Amino acid sequence: MVGYPQHVFMKKSNGKKKRSSKTPVAITIEEYAEILKQTTGLHHRMGIMLAFESGLRISECIALKPENINLKERTIQVRGGKGNKDRVTILPESWDDKVHRPLLPIPCSKRALQKEFELACERCGLYKKKPDVHFHSLRHGFATFCYEQGVPLEHIQILLGHSDISTTMVYVRVSPFKAIKAAREAFKGEKEYRGGNLNEIR
Repeated sequence: MVGYPQHVFMKKSNGKKKRSSKTPVAITIEEYAEILKQTTGLHHRMGIMLAFESGLRISECIALKPENINLKERTIQVRGGKGNKDRVTILPESWDDKVHRPLLPIPCSKRALQKEFELACERCGLYKKKPDVHFHSLRHGFATFCYEQGVPLEHIQILLGHSDISTTMVYVRVSPFKAIKAAREAFKGEKEYRGGNLNEIR
């Protein structure tokens, strides 16, 4: 399937495919910057930008039209997304309307955009660090970055177009630092339970 490595899907006993519970591979904002540097063609860079900065799927990047851009509100109207659903998400901060709008719809196929992404990952050495990275990792990176910056999960759910919040909850596993920080804060004020005090009890 375009945009996914094989391990993302597992076969059910009835022969149908189901999504694996394996933690998604997300691209960081630093990795995103390196990928852009190694990407040839403005239209390819725009597709990658839309995936990481707006959370678009590869098919949604290719299908995007000029009339889907609301420059005044800085939003994108995604038409006929997965499950034939419409949604609204943010316009990339990197969006330059005079430069990018004339390139819509992106003049290449899904496969061509994915191939250029793969070549860029090879050029910047990302496969050595994350061998399972794929185009959809850009969308995972968008969601993970939003979560790390404090965007509520229910808001991320809306931006991604998820029907069920449990689908969005996977990004808690991708970036568990909030849970770790909360646990540390919970114990920080309980001095009587710290190791030093426990050692004194011995």
